Amino acid sequence: MIEELSLTTYCPLDGTDDTDGLERAYTDAKAQNKGLYLGNGKTLRVTRNVTLHGVNLDFRGTVSVDFNGTGITIGGVKVKQYIRQANSSSGRITLRVIGGVQSYFELGECSYLQLYADSDSSYQYAKCTAYSTFELGVVPTLEIATNPTPTNPNLGQWINENRFRGGAFRTLTIGGTYPHDNNVFDCPTFENATLNFNKGLNNKFTNCRFEGVNTINFAEGTRDNVIEKLYSETERAVFSSSPNIIVNDSGLSNIVVRDQWKHYKLDELFSLSARNAIFNDQADVEGYKGGVQAGLHKLKITSPFKTVYKSPIIPLPTNGNMGISLDSDVAAWSVRIFVYDANLNPIKVEPTVPYLSRNDLTFGFYSKTGSYNSSALLNQVEGVLVNTDGLLKYFQIIVEPGNATANMTFERVSLFLQYLKHNRNIPFNTGKKEFRPIVSSAITKGFGRLGDIVPLTTGGYYQNTYSTNTVMVASALASATHIYVKGENIGNTGTVSSGSTTTNVILSNGGATDGKHNNSAIAINNETRYITNYVAATKTATLNAPLSITPSAGNAYTMYFHSLAIGDIIGVLLDDLTTHWTTVQSFSAGKVTLTNALPSISGLEKRVVGNRWVLKLE
Repeated sequence: MIEELSLTTYCPLDGTDDTDGLERAYTDAKAQNKGLYLGNGKTLRVTRNVTLHGVNLDFRGTVSVDFNGTGITIGGVKVKQYIRQANSSSGRITLRVIGGVQSYFELGECSYLQLYADSDSSYQYAKCTAYSTFELGVVPTLEIATNPTPTNPNLGQWINENRFRGGAFRTLTIGGTYPHDNNVFDCPTFENATLNFNKGLNNKFTNCRFEGVNTINFAEGTRDNVIEKLYSETERAVFSSSPNIIVNDSGLSNIVVRDQWKHYKLDELFSLSARNAIFNDQADVEGYKGGVQAGLHKLKITSPFKTVYKSPIIPLPTNGNMGISLDSDVAAWSVRIFVYDANLNPIKVEPTVPYLSRNDLTFGFYSKTGSYNSSALLNQVEGVLVNTDGLLKYFQIIVEPGNATANMTFERVSLFLQYLKHNRNIPFNTGKKEFRPIVSSAITKGFGRLGDIVPLTTGGYYQNTYSTNTVMVASALASATHIYVKGENIGNTGTVSSGSTTTNVILSNGGATDGKHNNSAIAINNETRYITNYVAATKTATLNAPLSITPSAGNAYTMYFHSLAIGDIIGVLLDDLTTHWTTVQSFSAGKVTLTNALPSISGLEKRVVGNRWVLKLE
């Protein structure tokens, strides 16, 4: 155990200036390899910067920094420094830690604590503070910083791999010239606080308590910092994706999340976007996709109040609550949540403490069933069902486009459930539906793969016999009646080498590997097969029959069948990300004439798709 020098031997400790005595005590402690001791109830007043670096401290009294500047510099290698209370005027650095390596700091109260790195050789390891532990009490301001102009520009300055326990903060700032990393804060408290991550990566804050209105700012260049909030204000708050924190993130992959979520399961009940197989604007046999028109990027609402999703009846967890969240890029949705008792009877009277607490979902009566109904068009819903009176056992959710949403476009709408992982009464599959396409008339909109089958409500089905997925090779203006498309990714090719003759060339359903074709062609069964380069005449043959071709000397022919044909369905992605659906009026060498003109601009490299559907009667 290191012996200590008592400051009562050196300083008056009566409210007058103790700075000179403190400096003498520090000089003796360094020379004698001893620590410094300030007794309980004593006040140490300093009026200029003092260095107490590299010695153990046991300050059970109060330190008062009474001047406009950086107060006391502490730190050192493998030291133990305890300061019960250190105060300074607002905005002044009370304690500065520099070169704290493999050390232990316990600071009960400190007005302004700064961890500072500088490539200054006057302090041992001044360029870093690392592998140290900080036990903190009330610290209104904590700053991790470096010298903006390093004393030795050839040396780095960093504050990494430290452990902070506790601490009550109003302002926390990580900045300087280095992206400080892998510092871990456990059990900090933030109340009406601001956290500024101007630098930093892979720093972690666990078991955090946030109260009041808090703001977290991540600057550009920060990444992979994690903040986990533990404290929840109410039993419903744990389900909120935004835990009462304003987050401004200009960095990359920074995470602010509730700690409890690691114990919850997130089930996607349904998701509707351009990735789903939608044709025309028809609903399948279970009522899905009603009033939503197919699109390559955005979908269009054609009929409000048609159900796009109806869940099965789902049991409420026996030992937990159920989070319900809807997310969309557009406020266009009406949500209804039906509630039932243990016998699947509708609950028609809301209890004094509501099952669901949201201002935009009110309890009412719908189709003789008690339900919570949205009072406005929504793009986000975060609700929590709580069995407040013991009666609620089951629920069901319906999502549909709301009032006055016709012709509105959207990119996605999804619905999720969130509940404790260990709940045993929740079915493994709570009802997620893969949309099954079905149409009541000929397909005029939508994109399918070769071989896809779409049932027809009146019997039989449509089968996809041709599918192409290409792009525009030139922009097209509004009212354009033709477009130019790239001829790649449209099938197989055949090649006849220079100087050879073939009498067994099979021109099957294939396509070009490039767009460099001319108007020369082989017509087979009234469908056009193009041959690139040096074809002098049009030839006619039967589909899949042998054909004799002799290239001229020094040339090779690449043959392909561009299978877009008159009457094929074509979809053009427009610059506003909606889709223009029409049919092919004519096609020639990459030029597609449209039956219906473009309603707006479609730019270079915008997606173009084509399909051919054949009706099959069973």
